Amino acid sequence: MLKEAIQELAGTRNQDEVKLYQAIVNSVDIEKRNCNVTTVTGNATLTFDAMLTAGVSDGIIVIPQVDSFVFVLKSKYTIPFVVLYSDIEKLVLKGGEFGGFVKVIELTQKINNLENKVNELITIFNAHSHSALNVPTSSIISSQLIPTERAEIENQNITHGAD
Repeated sequence: MLKEAIQELAGTRNQDEVKLYQAIVNSVDIEKRNCNVTTVTGNATLTFDAMLTAGVSDGIIVIPQVDSFVFVLKSKYTIPFVVLYSDIEKLVLKGGEFGGFVKVIELTQKINNLENKVNELITIFNAHSHSALNVPTSSIISSQLIPTERAEIENQNITHGAD
């Protein structure tokens, strides 16, 4: 009781002590949404577990590479958690059940290859005539496919790099 009264008078009662550590990632446990780290800053080397997310949820899960650097926030009242990553092994958004992000450049090339092949077949079909009658086929396809533009299928607000 005396301790609380002194802290109240000093203005330090329930005051949090927040520390930011740079650390190396020793291991990652995706199921528990945490990683084990060893600090490289501060007066002493500390090894402890730090949360990767605010809770066990399917929001955004950033999975750091083992042996990479992270910054960890540690406080009196919270479990330590990672706030910044140097190297990321994997990023999972909203559970990840839709699979990986589309590689827009490769997808655009594949779609354009299909569109070009369909246009080639339309041209051949429209030019076809029966040899016995020497008359073009009665059904003519009047339009060809327009090549897909990358901007039509790409969201510039979320980008990603190599696998």
